[in-house]
Amino acid sequence: MEIENSMPDRILVADGQHLFRTALHDLARKAYPLAEIREADGFDGLMACRDFNPDLLLVDFYCPHYDAVTSAKWLRGEYPASYIVLVSTVPDQKVVDNVLDNGVDAYVSKFAEERALLAAMTATANETLNEVRIDEKDPRGGMTERQREVIDLLVQGKSNKEIARVLKISPFTVRIHVSAVLRYLDVDTRTAAAVKATGNGISQSHVLQRDSERGR
Repeated sequence: MEIENSMPDRILVADGQHLFRTALHDLARKAYPLAEIREADGFDGLMACRDFNPDLLLVDFYCPHYDAVTSAKWLRGEYPASYIVLVSTVPDQKVVDNVLDNGVDAYVSKFAEERALLAAMTATANETLNEVRIDEKDPRGGMTERQREVIDLLVQGKSNKEIARVLKISPFTVRIHVSAVLRYLDVDTRTAAAVKATGNGISQSHVLQRDSERGR
């Protein structure tokens, strides 16, 4: 079995405040000491770093003259393969939900503790996640679009590397999405996730392979 890379090779930290940007940089270095980390100062910096192709994007940014949802869509369009963590001060939970539905993968308040941001970056804890219940009327409603794509491919028995290839994202990003899916389904293994997703109508894929444990 191939050993898959679950660490980000490239991290981009984007924030208009120098002190906070430096703090994010230091925290990212603490989590991933071997990653290449670059910084971007606001809109112009983000535009200049598109060719960097970060695996992980830590950002506090809204497009000039655009609302939060449009900004989230813009970020996803410019950084299609990145795992995007919005580190900001959004007072309205509805805005947070809309941003998460339109391109951003995770949100952490700037007022949160360090461990919350580390959890969002590494997907190893639940501090940043709200408790999620599966809605029987809309079982896929509590998942992001990317998570739905991942669960469909996971049910087909694809490994993280294969999922990354299909979705054109990094194995690191896939790992975080798989971890989020396991938490959403309240299971510990990929096989259990595939079975539960198929039984609950969460997955739209009808192919379930017994070797879906590979790639974990």
